[in-house]
Amino acid sequence: MFKDIWVENMINRYLLFTVFDPRQGPTLHQSIPKGIDQRVVNTLKDVFEMSGPGYFYYASVHEPSFNSFNHYFEVYAPEMKGETMTMMLTLVMFDKKEPKNFRTLMRDCVLRIKEEPNIHKAVFDPLDHRLTEILEAVARRLGIQRHVVA
Repeated sequence: MFKDIWVENMINRYLLFTVFDPRQGPTLHQSIPKGIDQRVVNTLKDVFEMSGPGYFYYASVHEPSFNSFNHYFEVYAPEMKGETMTMMLTLVMFDKKEPKNFRTLMRDCVLRIKEEPNIHKAVFDPLDHRLTEILEAVARRLGIQRHVVA
């Protein structure tokens, strides 16, 4: 049997990383922690499609009830059509307690992703952990734990 190691409000937050696939549309690439409700993911796909690069969007949804803070951005990807890959970093909160400095932390995470050479390759290469390491670092700073322990 597993026991959560989280402070009560921490389990109510997720950090999501979505990538736009030209054939499939927005695709959830990572969720920290894993196991976010698929209804939330489907709702955020709509937010992704309405967004534009370089913008920070807030969405409040009633069913299921959550708030999301979405940072939409592009990275240089010379192998891709148009030489860019579109991505979105999202903080999902089921509680109303906003983490301290979360906008700055998310912006810094996006800058770090954009500065990493050939980071777009980490999306497709399961052995390239650079993207995961960046996301886990910001998740920790946002008070989100990745794992549960026995």
